[in-house]
Amino acid sequence: MRHDDVPRHLTLFTKRTLREMLRRTGFKPGGFHFNCELFGGSNRGVLNYLVKLAAGERIDEIVAQNRRADRWYQFSSQLRGEPSKFMLRVDEKDRSMFPYLDRLSDMLHFGFIMIGTAVRS
Repeated sequence: MRHDDVPRHLTLFTKRTLREMLRRTGFKPGGFHFNCELFGGSNRGVLNYLVKLAAGERIDEIVAQNRRADRWYQFSSQLRGEPSKFMLRVDEKDRSMFPYLDRLSDMLHFGFIMIGTAVRS
């Protein structure tokens, strides 16, 4: 979540923080569901990110790549600022596995998209 795009996403809620906000505003929290299908691809890039970390890239360098207009090109095809055929192969694996990671994170209630229900108290 370190690279989440401010200013659009200023608050990242957990079930606890969302329950508290709902209570403070006069609502009774209901159930919570996680579903990456709404904005699929939430785990896209996880494998690329891990490989870049293992190769010695600093987190701030990786985050900077994600903020560029051509971010996927740089993120998926370069390692330590240089073109990398290895990273292109890593990205192929990443693209094939992210839908499964999205489903797994939803099942574990650790998804990026949390949907909560509430009723007015």
